[in-house]
Amino acid sequence: DTIIQLALEQMNLRLRNEAPFSDTTGHPVDIQLCLASVDPFGNATSGITRRQNALAVHTWNQELAVKALDRWDPYLYANVWLVRTITDAGVDGYSSFPSNAGDAYDGVVMEAQYLLDNYLLTHEFGHYFGLFHTFQWGCPNDDCTMNGDAECDTPPDYYSPSFYCMDNSCTTDLDDTTGLSPFSADVAALPNYMDYTSC
Repeated sequence: DTIIQLALEQMNLRLRNEAPFSDTTGHPVDIQLCLASVDPFGNATSGITRRQNALAVHTWNQELAVKALDRWDPYLYANVWLVRTITDAGVDGYSSFPSNAGDAYDGVVMEAQYLLDNYLLTHEFGHYFGLFHTFQWGCPNDDCTMNGDAECDTPPDYYSPSFYCMDNSCTTDLDDTTGLSPFSADVAALPNYMDYTSC
């Protein structure tokens, strides 16, 4: 329980852009998550339930089975399932998008070992709130509302293991002529929880 509470506290500090996770290029987000104090039946709860199940080690195509194990009304709760291993997906976690609100896919799944001192929970909640990877559509940048991660405050980005924090993976920042891009020069990647680099 303590690890889960600390992980939630760390994510909230990241969302507020507060120390020790603050960055001068970051901005606070007016979202704060907490553990539920009332369960779907109106009873007091810690907000944490546990199930011993073989799906603690599961494959990508077992997502719905994992999420069906213990699901609270997704219109009232943000459900998070912690598992031991996601075996075949090459990921440590995954999340639904807002388009899945209320359906069987709604929620976040992640490997429990990454709860502390890792930004994975924040990254997956970014998807849950509708954010794409910074490198989602690569370097083309004709319209910052449609290209890259479809957020104009993020410069175009191309993920590659050879690119590290603050490298410039795209030189197309100024290609956007919509007037919506805030960049007046080609800039290096900015720290972003939706990237895969150390930024």
